Amino acid sequence: MAKGLPKSYIQKYGITKKAWVEYRKSLKGGLKRIANPSPRETKNVTKRMKKFTIPVAIFGGLAAGLYDPLREAMAGDFNAAMRTLSWNYSGYNARTGKFEMSGLKRGLLPLILGVIIHKIASQLGVNRVLGQSGIPFIRI
Repeated sequence: MAKGLPKSYIQKYGITKKAWVEYRKSLKGGLKRIANPSPRETKNVTKRMKKFTIPVAIFGGLAAGLYDPLREAMAGDFNAAMRTLSWNYSGYNARTGKFEMSGLKRGLLPLILGVIIHKIASQLGVNRVLGQSGIPFIRI
């Protein structure tokens, strides 16, 4: 079968966009679709897995407050590690029994900043671009 616009449409409309529109309208009812020989092509055989991502800004903020307690725990002083952990994230100094703002600067403040940076990056579309570009696991 020859491809192209039939002569009857050329005579009636000329070689114009209108001729092609009318020709395609006439084909919609007259063409029969051939069944897809492969059912796998029509079905979505790959199930969508839930993607695991690491938000770098949040993880960095969390790591800032966990550095000293982990170092003390690896040295074997678990009591000091727990005191430092509570001081970094709650501001309570177990040695003096008082609230100190300087402890929050090491733990809670970087964590909150990391969450804010992550939220802003998500709203600006940075994380979407990272995901679409094929960078695995990492998001801001």
